[in-house]
Amino acid sequence: MGELIAGKYRVERVLGVGGMGVVVAVTHLQLGELYALKFLRGAAASDTGNVERFLREARAAVRIKSEHIVRVSDVGQLPNGSPFIAMEYLNGRDLAQVLQDNGPLPAHDAVSYVVQACAGIDEAHANGIVHRDLKPSNLFLTTRSDGSPLIKVLDFGISKVSLDGGSSSLTETHEVFGSPAYMPPEQIRSAKRADVRSDVWALGIILHELLTGALPFEGETAAALLAAISVDQPRSARASRPDLSEGLDAIIRRCLEKSPEARFASVAELAAALTPFANADSATLAARIVRRASMMPPANTAPAAVASPSSPAAFATTERRLSTQPAGRVRMLGGVAALAVTVVGLLGGSAIYMRRGTERQANELQLPDSTSPASPALSTEAPSAVTTAASTPPGPSTEVPPALASATAALAPTTPPALSASAVSARPSAARPQRPTAPRPSAQPTAPTSTKSEPNGPTDTSH
Repeated sequence: MGELIAGKYRVERVLGVGGMGVVVAVTHLQLGELYALKFLRGAAASDTGNVERFLREARAAVRIKSEHIVRVSDVGQLPNGSPFIAMEYLNGRDLAQVLQDNGPLPAHDAVSYVVQACAGIDEAHANGIVHRDLKPSNLFLTTRSDGSPLIKVLDFGISKVSLDGGSSSLTETHEVFGSPAYMPPEQIRSAKRADVRSDVWALGIILHELLTGALPFEGETAAALLAAISVDQPRSARASRPDLSEGLDAIIRRCLEKSPEARFASVAELAAALTPFANADSATLAARIVRRASMMPPANTAPAAVASPSSPAAFATTERRLSTQPAGRVRMLGGVAALAVTVVGLLGGSAIYMRRGTERQANELQLPDSTSPASPALSTEAPSAVTTAASTPPGPSTEVPPALASATAALAPTTPPALSASAVSARPSAARPQRPTAPRPSAQPTAPTSTKSEPNGPTDTSH
């Protein structure tokens, strides 16, 4: 530890490692501020496609100014040419870890977290960015300075990004990027088919999982899971948790409609539908989301350019060419079951957490030529824009996780009333939808949850 990166970042400790990259905690020497710094390593750093996708992640994140999106402060290069991204350093846990620690959440907490995610994703959509890899491990629970819970959306590494109206895609028509359990049918067929309604689907899966502790679709293998998503009906959340209202269950079912046209047309519409089940703060936030969305042009659902896969909290991402679209249940089942899902160990880290207690033990991290003069960094946002952690960051550590030994050698209290039939069952037309009007806020009190720091482990979808 103690190596210098770009002449201004001192490495404190390793936060995570994956098949393509490493994330380390660093101190900015001039500012004295702690950041999370992510860089590619090994063969990944020499692949031009990987490098371009990696940097597009930074460009995607820096375009979104929402407090619910992790802040990117800097990009640059290591002396060996490997790019790095510097991001804000967060205290807390992702929602996958929260579920693992606490089990299913109270309905008002689950709804609050999803509404906050909607706020960040709606702003991303307004900037022409579709996330395409939303899941509990990419929603990070931290706290504001007043102690209230704050959700940050992580990892825009495989987002679809429309840059200045361009569409220079790095993904071919039948490639798939994403995490299988959270991918809608159209994204299974092709990454290019994903649009804002694909993120609505993923938020529906997340809400179901936060409420029940289980997924609405199951499969013993990745191929079986994709087949179930493509042809089966989702398990009802109320079947696992009868205390949930029919209205909330209906919202989840609408998010999980097979046809994108049958889902909520935007995350703003989803946030509005969730208002009756939200606490006062979340209802107010939902109203702001709807107001902002009503002032924006309708979201563009046309294909756009693709950014990179690089998630630190969930290392499972599929990347596979698929055949042409299947027709009918039998052909769909056969095509999806035949799909060989390649699990790629990826590392992103659009926001990085601090561990509670001791760090993982490991051998010393070797940064290639880390003390030699670095290539000029390309600043994308002033460091002052980076949000600092609520608690005081720990001092430098000499302990490094054991996973790096070889990897780094080369480098609900009351049930709210059900929604009306029109609020839940109405289907948007295939044309660009009208934005919903602002909902009336609820009066439920805020219920902050624990934000003790525990990272989640890798997710493995290989079978």
